Amino acid sequence: MRGSLTVEQSSALTRAAEAYGAGLDLCTEPGRLQQLGDLIGECDRIRFLHPALHRGLVAELREKLQVVAGGGETSRARHRSRGKMLARQRVDLPVDPGTAFP
Repeated sequence: MRGSLTVEQSSALTRAAEAYGAGLDLCTEPGRLQQLGDLIGECDRIRFLHPALHRGLVAELREKLQVVAGGGETSRARHRSRGKMLARQRVDLPVDPGTAFP
């Protein structure tokens, strides 16, 4: 099996989880791994449906947008002249003020 954990690694992870009051259930069965992957994917999609998590996601995107200035004014003007929206506009587009996803 590619990338299998050693007994020592497994024990260290279990101890670390227990130190935080958590448990650890290691899964190595391919079918079960696929099910877990599907579940994680669904949870990620649900994140968009929950207002508080959606706000968190939008806040993360806004932070990233502040870090990346988006080029100079010349670049932005050229982008607009092509009929394209700036990244900040595309992020704001699906967020309607006054709705459940401010």
